[in-house]
Amino acid sequence: MSAAPIDSTLDDPSIGPTLVRVTLLVAIVLVAALPEIALAAAALGTWLARIGIGF
Repeated sequence: MSAAPIDSTLDDPSIGPTLVRVTLLVAIVLVAALPEIALAAAALGTWLARIGIGF
């Protein structure tokens, strides 16, 4: 009989590395997308400023 806790997802050798890989992948994608996100925010801000000046 094993005394392992019921919620031992992170102790599972197949789940742990996968979770780390997914976390790293998401972090890399977010860092790679930062310039595009910044450009989109700047464009949206410029557009909103033009609308505000127009009114």
